[in-house]
Amino acid sequence: MYIRHIWFSIITLSVFGLDQLTKIIVQKTIPLGHAIPVIEPFFQLKHIKNPGAAFGISIGNRFVFLTISILAIIVIFIYYLRLSKQHRGSYIALGLIMGGALGNLLDRVVYGEVTDFFAFYFGTIRLGDHLISLTYPIFNVADIGVSVGVSLLVLLMLIDEYRLHQTNKEARVESSMDSSPAHSTGD
Repeated sequence: MYIRHIWFSIITLSVFGLDQLTKIIVQKTIPLGHAIPVIEPFFQLKHIKNPGAAFGISIGNRFVFLTISILAIIVIFIYYLRLSKQHRGSYIALGLIMGGALGNLLDRVVYGEVTDFFAFYFGTIRLGDHLISLTYPIFNVADIGVSVGVSLLVLLMLIDEYRLHQTNKEARVESSMDSSPAHSTGD
């Protein structure tokens, strides 16, 4: 077995396992709708159920959403299998994404919803007569895996694009130097 398969599997299973473990702990220790302050008032653990997509985005039809989730996992796996050995960081990114996707998919299949619990509060602002609470959508370990994995994958793609651009730029400079009259070996 290739080392990249081992790392991809370890990362996928670690994210999946940590996600499921933290959800079980939250379900057993924090009543639904309640919160435990961790860093008051900035961060708390708040037990909620999310029937939608990541960060509470509503999707609508459950069957369609499950189908899209399964297709996304298949696409991630096919992309992983097609990567060359040189893309080591991509295996880490795809392992994070796969672990998170599998964790939330399992919850949706078994429970019809996902347990979320990381809650951040950034204060309140006044707009006219209205007070607006600045909160970040409540999320879980699976969401972290997907978000960090996608961010890492995009960063790696940008780095690859930059390197390709630099290589092409150097090749053009060499080509123009080779064809200049000062470098010709003519009479």
